[in-house]
This record gives sequence, structure tokens and C-alpha cells, in this order.
Amino acid sequence: MYDSIVTRPATWADLPACLEVEHAAMKANHYLADVADLYFNGTVGDLTVAEVDGKIVGIGKLTLLYDGSAWLETLRVDPSYQGNGVGKAIYRRYLEEAAELNAPALRMYTGVKNAVSAGLARRHGFTIHCTCREMTLRLDDSPILETRFHRVGQDTACRLLAPLADAWRGFLCFNRTFYAMNEPLYRGLAYEGKVYREEASGSILVAGTRFQHKKALHVALVEGDVDRCIAAAKTIARERGIPQLTVMFPYDNQVLEEKLASLGFETAPSDFISMGMYR
Repeated sequence: MYDSIVTRPATWADLPACLEVEHAAMKANHYLADVADLYFNGTVGDLTVAEVDGKIVGIGKLTLLYDGSAWLETLRVDPSYQGNGVGKAIYRRYLEEAAELNAPALRMYTGVKNAVSAGLARRHGFTIHCTCREMTLRLDDSPILETRFHRVGQDTACRLLAPLADAWRGFLCFNRTFYAMNEPLYRGLAYEGKVYREEASGSILVAGTRFQHKKALHVALVEGDVDRCIAAAKTIARERGIPQLTVMFPYDNQVLEEKLASLGFETAPSDFISMGMYR
């Protein structure tokens, strides 16, 4: 354990050092450079840095979501400094900031095999809320089934999505961000144009991106005719020049998994868990 670990909000000047921490801590999934502008200018909540002897050795972001809950993300610690309280120091700052922002809940995600990350969350009072499976599809130039999905308004989104919360275990996912299903979420998604319905088939699609908008279109919910929902998602992705669809859904929804597999989707090597706590 280090005698003194200082945590503070990051500044733009800290970004190069933060990127060094990310690359040292992660073999892949480097995205901080892509989301830096969002983190500094487009969200409520700090990107925190942890310093030892004036050197940035850890980072972590807290972001307020539609319902005011705190989403904890991008927790990275330089491997040379791991196991010495840096992650705990960032979690302490998470809890302090959540209290300052009056966030009713805090949540994070990790892989089901990441015992270190899950253990750190448990030590701070977090419990598992849900387990999700991720499947992806690389898109090609083949013809797409024509559909007639249209965006819906906020009131309609609330009416359509609220009854589906139990089936989706209470969470929808974009870019591996787990959003609790509630009215603020439904209204926020509809306001951003992410909730679609096809009147003729009665099918519902929730799709969009939180960041890295040209990497993958994230399908957060399908209801009704899955073939038509995925066809609509393909059309949206093609119109936006996005090469991939990503779907996250409750891990025990075998029917949906088999359907997506029949459409060419591939399953990620590991499932993901969302953990959280209420204040």
C-alpha cells in the first residue's frame, strides 16, 4: 500500500498520461481517445485520476445517466501499481462524487471471469444485478429485407417499453453501458431517436450508440419479429456507414440467442455482469 494516493478530476492536459495508463492496463479495448471529448465536455461526472508521487497511475470515470444514477467506467490502473490501493482510492472518490451529485444508485460492468474487478466492487457494497450475453454481426453488401419502422415519441416509448422490463431483466445496453429500465430512460431514448416501432408487425426496436458511433450499432432491445427488427437495424447501420451490429441481452434468453446465431451473429467469448448498489 502506498502512503499517499491523491485523486482529483482530470484535465485535458492529463490526457496523454491517462492514455498511457489505459494502454498499460489493457491489452485491447482502448477507447479513451475516442471518448475524451464526451468525457470532458458531454457528460456530468468527473474523469478521476489517481496519483502516486505526482505520477498518474490510475483513472476512472463517473457518468450520470438519464435517471441520475452513476455509471462507473474506464477504471484502469497501471499494472506496476496494481494491488496497492489505487483502485480502492478511485472507488472512494466514486462514492464521494455520487453523494455530491445525489445519485440514487451506482453501477458498473465487468466480465464474468474478471474476479479482481468484481471483487473490488463487492468490497464497496456492490452486488450483481444482471448477467448479459453479447453477440455481434459483421455487415456485408447483401440485400436487406425492407421494413417500415419509425421512431416513436416519448409517451409511446414509455407505453411500449415498460411492460418489457422483466423480460430484459430490467436493463438495456449500449456500448456495454447498462441502463436501468425506467421512465427517464424511455423518455431519453425516444428524445434521442433510438426507439422504433413497425405498426404492421407490432415489432419494437431500440438501437443506437452512446459513443464510437462509426464502430458498431448497438441493438438494445428487440420485441416481436426478430428478423424484421434486425433487418431494420441493418438498414440503420448501412445508412450511417456502420460496419457491425452488437446485441446484448439476458444470458438465459436461449430463444433469442439461437435466433441471432441463425442470422449469422457470433457470441462473445465471455458474458458480462452489471453490479450496483443503492444509496
